[in-house]
Amino acid sequence: MSDRDITVPRASGRAVPPIAISETSTLVNPTGSWKYILPRYEDRVAPCNAACPIGIDIEGYMVLIGHGRLEEACDLLVSENPMPAITGRVCHHPCEDGCNRASIDQPVSIHAVERRLGDMILAAPPPPVPDRRRSETVAVIGSGPAGLGCAFFLTRLGYGVTVFEAAAAAGGMLRLGIPEYRLPRAILDRQIERLEAAGIEIRTSVRIGTDVPWRDLDRFDAVFVAPGAHLDKDSRIEGADATEGIRPGLEFLKAVNAGERPDLCRHRRVSTHARGDAGDSPGSEGSQDGRGRIRVPGGAHCSDDEERTPPRNRVPAHGARSARRVRATEAGADGRGKVLGHGRYGSHGDR
Repeated sequence: MSDRDITVPRASGRAVPPIAISETSTLVNPTGSWKYILPRYEDRVAPCNAACPIGIDIEGYMVLIGHGRLEEACDLLVSENPMPAITGRVCHHPCEDGCNRASIDQPVSIHAVERRLGDMILAAPPPPVPDRRRSETVAVIGSGPAGLGCAFFLTRLGYGVTVFEAAAAAGGMLRLGIPEYRLPRAILDRQIERLEAAGIEIRTSVRIGTDVPWRDLDRFDAVFVAPGAHLDKDSRIEGADATEGIRPGLEFLKAVNAGERPDLCRHRRVSTHARGDAGDSPGSEGSQDGRGRIRVPGGAHCSDDEERTPPRNRVPAHGARSARRVRATEAGADGRGKVLGHGRYGSHGDR
């Protein structure tokens, strides 16, 4: 290498300013192609949206809320979920399980936000009835969440919709299988009234095949059958059917929601079995009578609700003397109706 100072320009008659030159390797100062290559962008679904069972654009309405555009957030939510005031109370919110914020501190309270937006929607005047743009008509059998949801979207598309419900009031399992403390009947009634105001005709106390022959549905261009899940799941408890002190949870809930108060005094201990989302509700409802001891074999997503929102459905909050969640394996009854032979119920991994 020459001994000449390369920072001093040669005499060429031009005024060349000195420049900074590094004589070391670029490995210690990484420069190069990264300066002009753009990062790769991928349009992917937000984890909360992906975890939602009906694919609501949670990210979308959260962004609108962040910009103070609450009315637009409500419109976006109801365009995909016609009953947010209901789902905001009864959904087991798996969207929060997928929320990225959980890795920092805790998930965004999507469930509470949905409930608040749903209440705002119910408090607002009903929207105008959509124009009838189609000549076809559709019959919907059943006014549960599936039937009402189907009727709502068909009405928005311009079809004429008539909903047939066998019970005296619309709502299906929302009314028959969910306790009052979890889903207030005033909220359910206001939600159904809003759907009727949108142009949906609901005929209650009409059982297809009995009150209305099936052939009478031929006048409709299409029929959507949504009878609901009214059958209890098998408890898988040996001897449960022959034990008076054990009754299915859904059967118990229907009786309580119909205004009955099952006599629990005849048994020192009562077991209501439920598998799935009805898991915690029977014990909570039965405990309001303040009688006896209640065991609830089974339970699923509501167990998570019990941990997250204790004031809503934790059994002691409803005046229970005692309650115990168990995993039952077999059952028998002594002379006092006491349930015998159950296994223990431990942590989530022990289900």
